[in-house]
Amino acid sequence: MRTSIVCCALFVALSLVPIRTIWAAEITIHVSPQGNDANSGKADAPVATLARAMDLVRDVRRNTGGNDDIHVLLAEGIYRIAEPVVISPEHAPGPGKLVIRGEQGKKVVISGGRIISGWRKVGNRFEAVIPEVAQGEWDFRELFVNGRRATRARSPNGKFVRIDKAGPDRRTSLYVYPQDAGIFKADLSTAEFVYLHDWSTSRVRIAGFDPATLEVKFSQVVGCSAPHYAIGNWPHARYFVENSEDFLDVPGEWFLSEEIGKLTYLPQDGENVDTLEAVAPVASALLNVSGDFQSGKSVTNLIAEGIIFEHCRFDLPAAGYASGQATVYEPRVEGQPRARNYASCGHFRLGKELPISRLRFSVISGVQVYGFDGSAANAWSNSVSSKISPVMVLTLAKQQPVQNRILWVIGHRHTITAARGALNYETAES
Repeated sequence: MRTSIVCCALFVALSLVPIRTIWAAEITIHVSPQGNDANSGKADAPVATLARAMDLVRDVRRNTGGNDDIHVLLAEGIYRIAEPVVISPEHAPGPGKLVIRGEQGKKVVISGGRIISGWRKVGNRFEAVIPEVAQGEWDFRELFVNGRRATRARSPNGKFVRIDKAGPDRRTSLYVYPQDAGIFKADLSTAEFVYLHDWSTSRVRIAGFDPATLEVKFSQVVGCSAPHYAIGNWPHARYFVENSEDFLDVPGEWFLSEEIGKLTYLPQDGENVDTLEAVAPVASALLNVSGDFQSGKSVTNLIAEGIIFEHCRFDLPAAGYASGQATVYEPRVEGQPRARNYASCGHFRLGKELPISRLRFSVISGVQVYGFDGSAANAWSNSVSSKISPVMVLTLAKQQPVQNRILWVIGHRHTITAARGALNYETAES
């Protein structure tokens, strides 16, 4: 089972450089959910996607250079994507501005999620069959129901229990207390054991349970390779087990059978099978703002504001999940680096003069924003993060003030990392 990571929507408005032979001196490229990507992008002929708008921006730059300002206006609505929107030096070479903005006073959402349809009521449960899951083309680890993050079926409900002691090798087994043995009577063929280290998390598959000795054996290794990630380094560490249909016992929980592609949801009071809106993440990233390190070209004078990002995924590594800290995990795959950074819903690399303001990152799985690598003189202000899980990370480089950044991350891990320079972090709440 792979991690999906849940993430995010962006309100963005953009002033476009004029194509002098076609456009007036000041251009606005219009985008609308009711548009058509074959359209021109003018007010009466909007395109349908931000990706197509970026194609038009690139064409303008190629014709007129980088001196003029370009504006992109996104009309109210939800824009669903499966691949990230890419902004490069081709779109924003400077000194002209690229301004991406949502329609004033309206809600503009860029979502990496897909709506689940075909629900039917079976007893006290709602069920939907998803052919792409049964065919191995898609899976997901998070589900959002009526705008709320639903709980993946787990035991114990709403809390943790603690291990007794580590197994012989301190990596592939441990012992639990007698009062918790009932957890392991469930069907554990799809279950994940979630082990909470002192500041990191491991997720591994269960190979078996011995009710006589109370030993739980794993088919994957717990913890990063450093000694302090071994089982028991933090005595009586906390854990829970999730993703077994037998754990589906509390309203608001869900379970996905990858084998038959069936999604089961236990509804809360007042939820109706005919009006239920369930969204699962498809896209592993939503926005990639990246300069060219080889040539030294930067993304310059990009202004983004009034944006909501929603629904982004992170796939669980095949060898199990072993997180470290500061956005690093070990993929444990031959030919790959020993340690990697989490994928992110928004990634900013090698940029100059990027005033990012009034953005909202909501219901995201995995890292929220990573980067500003090699960037300078950027500002991140008046932005909100909410419902981020399991980790929210803002990693900054030099000369990047972060002001009025409000984090609503109740019950989930969140991290702010300042790299290679000063971080001005003001009026933040969590």
